[in-house]
Amino acid sequence: MSESVAAQREVGCWREGTLVCAHKKAVWPDRCVVCNAPANGFKLKLGFVYNDPGDDLLVSNPAIAVFASILRRESRPVRMGLCKVHRTRRWQGIVLGSVRETRPQAWRRNDRAYRRRPSAA
Repeated sequence: MSESVAAQREVGCWREGTLVCAHKKAVWPDRCVVCNAPANGFKLKLGFVYNDPGDDLLVSNPAIAVFASILRRESRPVRMGLCKVHRTRRWQGIVLGSVRETRPQAWRRNDRAYRRRPSAA
C-alpha cells in the first residue's frame, strides 16, 4: 500500500484535481471546502445519492432497471464546512435567484423579451 493511500484512509477526505473525494463515513474537517479557510464550526448539510450504474446493465428491461436502481440507491448526509465569505455568497445567490424568479409579470415588461415594437400609425 502506498503512502498516499494510507494517508487518505487516516484523513477520510482528499482532493484529486477539481474533485473532492471522501470515504462513506468520513468526518469532514472544520475547513471551508472552497478556499480551505477556517469554517469556525459552521457545517453545511447536503444529501448525496449514489447508484452503481454497472448493476443496471444486467437488466434488459429499462423500466425494471429504473425501478431496481431506485431500490438499490444509497444516500448519505454530508456536512461540509463553509467559511463566512462563501456562506454569505451562497445566501446572496439563493436570495437574488429567488427574487428574480418570483418578481411580478408587470416588472418584466421592461425586459427585452417583453418589449413591443412601436406601431406604424
